[in-house]
Amino acid sequence: MTFRRISSVGVLAAALAVASYGGFRVGLGGREPRVALRVASVGLLPDTLPTSSALRDTAPDEDMPPVDTYQEALDTIHQRYYGSLPKSTEYTTDQLLTYAAIRGMLGSLGDRYTRFLTPGEYRDMMDENHGEFSGIGARLDARASQVIVVDTIEGSPARKAGLKPGDHIVKVDNTVITSSKVDDAVKLIRGERGTAVALTVERKGVKHPLVFHVVRDIVEFDNVVTQVLPGNIGYMSLSSFNDQSDRRVGEALGKLQAKKVRGLIFDLRWNPGGLLEQAVAISSRFVHSGPIVWIKERGGKPESMDAIRVKRSVGHIPVVILINKYSASASEIVSGAIKDTKSGTLVGSTTWGKGLVQTINPIATDNSAVLITTHRYYTPAMVDINKKGIAPDVFVNVTDKDFAKVQQTRKLMDDPQIAKGVAVLQAKLRG
Repeated sequence: MTFRRISSVGVLAAALAVASYGGFRVGLGGREPRVALRVASVGLLPDTLPTSSALRDTAPDEDMPPVDTYQEALDTIHQRYYGSLPKSTEYTTDQLLTYAAIRGMLGSLGDRYTRFLTPGEYRDMMDENHGEFSGIGARLDARASQVIVVDTIEGSPARKAGLKPGDHIVKVDNTVITSSKVDDAVKLIRGERGTAVALTVERKGVKHPLVFHVVRDIVEFDNVVTQVLPGNIGYMSLSSFNDQSDRRVGEALGKLQAKKVRGLIFDLRWNPGGLLEQAVAISSRFVHSGPIVWIKERGGKPESMDAIRVKRSVGHIPVVILINKYSASASEIVSGAIKDTKSGTLVGSTTWGKGLVQTINPIATDNSAVLITTHRYYTPAMVDINKKGIAPDVFVNVTDKDFAKVQQTRKLMDDPQIAKGVAVLQAKLRG
């Protein structure tokens, strides 16, 4: 199955880091880099090496497949390289060198969204796309150099075992968690369904550390959160666009409508995107008809992906969409469709600005994959938002102090953007 994906937060950050490092020279400025490179290039030249004039006069062998050139370079590394070759518990040295070569090839395209996925990274992405993973079902966060349990998913192994919000994870099996790197802890906690993991945690008010033996199971991503705000305003947030997102959004809307909410805030802040088809389906719950997004392949003409009429489910209540600079890709498709069709009001700050679509291309030989940019997209009004983003209808800034307060109180109305969204809806209801 081919997935057309619009973004992913973890790999996006990695791609940005690689792109930044590629042009950075440590401790060199002015004309020094050129001199430094000359000094660094001094070496041994075998007597059998052809002269520079002979090299200029010799045309490359056009019949030689690129893979042969690569193999010769790989053989030379194994035979002649003085230093230690890269090692890993997951992959062989040849695999690591090959993956590095592929990353270099893709990096030469100058597109930070086109990237290579190791077999492990590809599995993680497909788990994310399918909206489920094998683990314990606990949300983790970093606070004060500690890995903390923020919440546990209802019915998950973590909740059944007794883990609670605020628990500080100090050890996973026999590995001590000494930093605030949540991703490292997640990798240790996740594993095959049916296997057990021992978590040692410190809990406030409990003198000695507690040890929980949790059996991993299949857990669904709980990426939709709902709440009813003052004035009977419905609130719904979506954290990613996986292939369960539209179903979950539909269920959440049904629950809010059962409570007879008078308006809706749909929070897409910090949502990095996901699957294109899900963005179109979710947009269709707010947009009655016409194009949701225009998609253009290389050398082709823009083609519209239209609203799915049977999806319309928000009713006639006023809608506010919350956005910020971390709302990207699929989030921007939904925001752009709602803005252009005047199906709601955008509140917050300008979005990320990613108007490109990537297609996942599996590599069958080792179950790795390449994620390659294959399309550009435009909003219903044919606006190109790439590197520009989507501006809100009502701009509201959130300072670090504001964000820290919300993190501490856990009260949505302490968030200036949410509070403004409620005010906008109340004004519409009065008018």
